[in-house]
Amino acid sequence: MTAQQPDRDLASVRLPLPWFVWVCAVLAVLVVLAPIVALWSRVDFTGLPGVFAAPETWSMLRISLGAALLATLMCLLIGVPCGVAVGHLGRGAWIARLLVMLPLALPPVVAGLALTAMIGRRGMLAPILDAVGLQFAFRFSGVVAAHVFICLPFVIVAVEAAFRQIDRSMVVAAYGVGLAPSTIWWRIIVPTLSPAVVAGAGLAFARSLGEFGATLTFAGSLPGVTRTLPVGIYLAREIDQGAAYQLAAVLMCVAVAALLLSSSVLITRSNPPVVLQRETMHIDALVELCRPQHQPSPETALHGRRATLTTSTATFSLPSPGITVVVGNNGAGKTTLLQQISGLISGVTVAGLGNTPNRLRKHPGVVLLTQQAALPPRLSVAAAITMVTGDAQHTMRLLDAAGCASWASVKCGRLSGGQARLVALLRALAADGEMVLLDEPFAGFDVTLASQWLDVIARCAKDRTIVLVSHDPGAIRRLADAVVVVDAGVVQPPVSFAALCTARPSSFVAELFGLQVFPGVLAADVGCEQNRDSELGKGVQQQVSVLVGDDVVGDAGSGYGNQQLVLAGVWMGTAAPPAEEVGDVCVVIPPGALTVVGSAANRQVPARGDIGEAVSTVDCPVVAVRSVGAVCVIVVMFAGHAVEVAVPLAQFGGSLPAIGGRVALAVDSKQVRIWPRE
Repeated sequence: MTAQQPDRDLASVRLPLPWFVWVCAVLAVLVVLAPIVALWSRVDFTGLPGVFAAPETWSMLRISLGAALLATLMCLLIGVPCGVAVGHLGRGAWIARLLVMLPLALPPVVAGLALTAMIGRRGMLAPILDAVGLQFAFRFSGVVAAHVFICLPFVIVAVEAAFRQIDRSMVVAAYGVGLAPSTIWWRIIVPTLSPAVVAGAGLAFARSLGEFGATLTFAGSLPGVTRTLPVGIYLAREIDQGAAYQLAAVLMCVAVAALLLSSSVLITRSNPPVVLQRETMHIDALVELCRPQHQPSPETALHGRRATLTTSTATFSLPSPGITVVVGNNGAGKTTLLQQISGLISGVTVAGLGNTPNRLRKHPGVVLLTQQAALPPRLSVAAAITMVTGDAQHTMRLLDAAGCASWASVKCGRLSGGQARLVALLRALAADGEMVLLDEPFAGFDVTLASQWLDVIARCAKDRTIVLVSHDPGAIRRLADAVVVVDAGVVQPPVSFAALCTARPSSFVAELFGLQVFPGVLAADVGCEQNRDSELGKGVQQQVSVLVGDDVVGDAGSGYGNQQLVLAGVWMGTAAPPAEEVGDVCVVIPPGALTVVGSAANRQVPARGDIGEAVSTVDCPVVAVRSVGAVCVIVVMFAGHAVEVAVPLAQFGGSLPAIGGRVALAVDSKQVRIWPRE
């Protein structure tokens, strides 16, 4: 099957509306259009050219357009910052919002009286205005002031609503890769707010053209000075109603033109999503291009020593350079830990990175890749990366090495989740950081792409410190120089991967690495052998035997008959095991310790060097079977528990084992760990 260009995108998908919604919508349109149609039916179009060419009309139109233009510019000048400030407020935002929207609720005459009381000839500010030679009442400046008072809320409300809807993760991601606040404002936030600014300006301009009550009350109706087109329509209505209709038609045409102009700026044609292809990835070139460009200062240099983190519960060191993988259950606090290390939130002190954070308390020299890609949707892929690299040519070399050169001109908002994640990861590695924090960097990657980027990160860790959050056991095994477990917000000191696998596993670690954990009862010793693996613990380790399965230590029955088994394993207690059968123990079996060696009737015990030095076989019933490519995943009942074992399909002659049948399972006792029950 060949991928084809889609003929439409998700924006074209519409939810069917109930019939009563359409009825109400048509009724609303009629409420708006019917009076307008009635007005146009009264217009004498034969006399319209003469009215439009009259000097009085041009005078009123000039004043109306000039006042509207100046008022709109002033509303933008003070309204946009005010809207951002109101959107930035916390608990008191509703009070500020109520105050700035008050002019919309006031009758126009009351608004004119309020302006008279403040900046009129006898207003509160009259002495100051007289001293500087400013007058507003019955002046053109008074018309502009009245229009600003009435129209300002339109800009503030539009900008404030848009600012609140900005994805905060986009700002955090920008801070995480080291962008300066000024860059974030002008390259990310301002472009995002621009549609709201244009919409607010269009509404303010149209409202200013139609302003009447406050203008007449405060600035009067002086011909050629303060008489706007709406005031002229009001006066003509008392003398010549036909001329009033004609002037109203002129004003309506101007207002519609203004709205159409502002709307045309907002209209964006939704192009169908493009099918982006990746070219060949050049890992050597990419690693070289991602190498830090600047040497860190002596105060912040971590190379050649270990970065020390101090949390609320512990102080520990990370390999520098090297990779530390952070693991834990969902919601355990892994993302919070990375944000604390970066300095975006308080809670962790990083030795060597200085104690003078910026306004967001971000530690210098630390780059953070957030869990969401959060790229600026209005910027192209190349522009989003160039904000970090500062060099457009370097950006293109990075994209070419990553196999994404054809993406350069594509807007970030049109990328898929995995594509946006790739660009965000590339941007984070291209940032000049000595410590790089990666929060689930391979989310949304296919198997091939994830494997390639695992290689890239492993090689990038040779000259920087990388802290990485991952739920992928394969990535953890391949990358981890140290592993940090976060459990319910408590950060445990880092250990090596081997130590993590051989230590008493938590429920999360057991699930993550596929460890089988059974309760059992300790039986008599079967021998004693000194442990030569320093990762297993201290002192002498012994081979012991345990009883596991149905009705052992309260274990529920499996429904497959007596599943009690005697297993041999390595005793992991700090004290020597008792000589006689005693209490409860915990049996831990890693995936590599179990191997299907054939059916129960036709088993083939592997050689001692194939899977271990101490091998025993157990007949287990098959409860489920599925094939994954050339691999057969068999679910067997082992010691009263359902256990998955992967077997090459060719081992069974290409056919799946029958459910209900029995297979022989080999157990490598050298890999079985037996712990005292807590």
